[in-house]
Amino acid sequence: MTGATSGVGEATARALGAAGATVVLAGRNVDRGKRIADEIGPRAEMMSLDLADLSAIRAFADAFADRRIDVLVNNAGVWRCRWVAPPTGSRCRSERTISDTSP
Repeated sequence: MTGATSGVGEATARALGAAGATVVLAGRNVDRGKRIADEIGPRAEMMSLDLADLSAIRAFADAFADRRIDVLVNNAGVWRCRWVAPPTGSRCRSERTISDTSP
């Protein structure tokens, strides 16, 4: 579940965990996510994921090469999105990311 460290994502992760699902929380705030995962229980874990970083997305996806995913909840927010052409590997990146990575 992306965006699982606050708001709707956190509430959804907690509800899925309470229903007995194995939940992987994904987000940038790893410390908060680990606390939430600990509160959900042993079938929950937190994994670092920054959706503005293509290498982080690839590493996250690679971690699931041998794992089964039944449901993927894409809850992370995207704001002020600017379209960019490949080969960046990402069609949509935040203006902040573009500003931070531009020469």
